Amino acid sequence: MATTGNILKRLAGGRTEVLGIDFGTTGIKIVMLRKTGDGSFTVAAAALLPALEEDSTFELPKVFTARHAAIAVSDRAAVIKLLSLPGQHDESSVSAELINEQMGLDSAEYRIGFKVISQSRETRLLTVALPEGSATVALGPFAAGIPVPVSLEISGLSALTAFLHGPAKQYADGAVGVIEFGAEQTFLAFFNKGDLVLLRKFDMGSTSVCEKIQQALGVDADTAWGIMTDGSFDISQPISEVLDPFLRQLVISRDFIERRDQCHVSMIYGSSGLTGSAQGVKQFEAVTGVEAVKWDPFADFAPAPGAVPEQLQGQGSRFAAAIGAGLAWFEGR
Repeated sequence: MATTGNILKRLAGGRTEVLGIDFGTTGIKIVMLRKTGDGSFTVAAAALLPALEEDSTFELPKVFTARHAAIAVSDRAAVIKLLSLPGQHDESSVSAELINEQMGLDSAEYRIGFKVISQSRETRLLTVALPEGSATVALGPFAAGIPVPVSLEISGLSALTAFLHGPAKQYADGAVGVIEFGAEQTFLAFFNKGDLVLLRKFDMGSTSVCEKIQQALGVDADTAWGIMTDGSFDISQPISEVLDPFLRQLVISRDFIERRDQCHVSMIYGSSGLTGSAQGVKQFEAVTGVEAVKWDPFADFAPAPGAVPEQLQGQGSRFAAAIGAGLAWFEGR
């Protein structure tokens, strides 16, 4: 008997494009992701819309006409864990009941998903639980018509998918870190030889830094964001107040991975204005002793001419989750 997943794959057969839509707290990021004849991917269109407010309508610009949409959402209540099971298991042999037991959650209140990360003497799983209410809200705008939602993921994890298809390829035999700064959440991940070996989520993001800059300089939110990214003022103090606790945890996590896996993390990539700021980068490098660079997903998935509006040039890091959601759908077809 065909499973629902198999039916969706059959319906998707031959498709070469998908919308990646990231419902963020500060805006909706959308990309039209297309698969080319050589198997690579390109961004055919990109847009940033205002954040979806309660009871507001959501209408896609006409350029984003597609049959399928891969959706990413941010949610503080989402539960994300790396689990280890003795022995070797594939995704068909891991039961939902086992995942529920390992995560310690009531499955009736969550939508739960998992992915096998690695297999040796034990099987490592990345497991995710999204509150049912949050999933219902995210899928609400797609209740009828097209595009049809084909997947639902956590934004921070979707961004990691985009990273694996981009800079991580350079570290197939080494270790690398990546930090995904959202508005209210930050994801820290380390990969060793292509495998996810550590993942942590922090309830802190660029909004916290902007608020500190507003308080320190007496400016509005838009001005604070500009100051954070262009380096025109000395903002080392407000950045330190927000980032120092996180940076201490980053160093602890990096040292743990290097000792346990006998590897060396040679580079840490980051997204958003925090690593786009020269002062932010200096603080990262001073604390960690590791080179830090800003990651721009548009550099890895070359946009078609005119695909990215002028006002979004240089803001590719904001679209990592939207791109990653689309890539994950192509992977799972």
